[in-house]
Amino acid sequence: MKKSRIMTALVTAALCGVMLTGCGNSSGDASNAASAPDNRQETETAKDAAAGDAGQNAGSAQADDVTFDEAITVVVPYKAGGGNDTNMRLMAGYAEKYFGTTMVIENVPGGSTLTGAAQVLGGEADGYTVFANSCTGLLASPQMFGGSYELTDWIPVVSQNTVECVLVAGPAAPVKDSLDEIVAYIKEHPGEVTVGCGGLSDITGFQASIAFNAMDCEINLIPFDGAAESLENILGGHIMYDVIPVSVCLSSIKNGDLTAVVEVSGISDNACKVPTLGEAGYPDGECAYYRVICVPAGTPDAMVEKLRECFTALLQDPDVIQAYEDANDALTSPIFDAAELQKKLEEDWDIYGKIIEELDLGV
Repeated sequence: MKKSRIMTALVTAALCGVMLTGCGNSSGDASNAASAPDNRQETETAKDAAAGDAGQNAGSAQADDVTFDEAITVVVPYKAGGGNDTNMRLMAGYAEKYFGTTMVIENVPGGSTLTGAAQVLGGEADGYTVFANSCTGLLASPQMFGGSYELTDWIPVVSQNTVECVLVAGPAAPVKDSLDEIVAYIKEHPGEVTVGCGGLSDITGFQASIAFNAMDCEINLIPFDGAAESLENILGGHIMYDVIPVSVCLSSIKNGDLTAVVEVSGISDNACKVPTLGEAGYPDGECAYYRVICVPAGTPDAMVEKLRECFTALLQDPDVIQAYEDANDALTSPIFDAAELQKKLEEDWDIYGKIIEELDLGV
């Protein structure tokens, strides 16, 4: 199996055996094992669920007494103009209707999102500062770059959407017309073809590595500090290809500066009207991308519940949903349930950790 210049190729069989939320296919054996009957476990789960419902009801009652008396600061650990930034700025336009106060977006890029995370965790856990990150920025970065925090340092609020991402060809691309031709060219020029991404621990870095591993291609993977920077570089001819959120690059595709080749998140009905990797014959190359809004551990329960209540109402507003669709950043598969989101994050924390350990990606 070949490997990328920067990120070692993923072992497809091992990856898809564990990546239940990330890969196009999951292991049937894992599903069967999970469904094995255990009456004791069912009883304990039922008790836990009942206790959880009671706690959630208490939290809801407390949230009714919460009002925001100052602006809410949203720390986005990426430069302005990237997908996570524009996603939150659009949301901020509707904040007063649901939060009763304004929402201020603060860009704190750097350190593969760890700089922004450190700022939030180092501040007061009062509910007035929230953190908006990508799934891998939140879950992979601390495991790759020195363990600056644990998942338990955060309380998830909501996941607003799953994101369309696409492999695009830029002005410097030697081949643009089809994925088959691109794959053939890369195999004829191993290690010479440059592919950009929003960072090694950014989801697009994982997506690029997984995708080209599935295609058995050796590439030169170039990480940038977010999607906005990678877009600048592909438009400037500094890299040949890029894996990037559709919301960031669609206008450049429509005006002919970039060519959409294939969608890599597994979303068939995508704005670029291109096939997914699975549809193109590489189902093991797909990797989902979702966004997360969270607060530091220690934030009062009532504040957490109030934030969740307000974000949920905002994201279910038909006008907001339409606005995101118009921005080519549809609110696909949001997660508003606290327990469901916590479980997903815990599972993906372990999944990314296994990948990082297997590929020796830690720094």
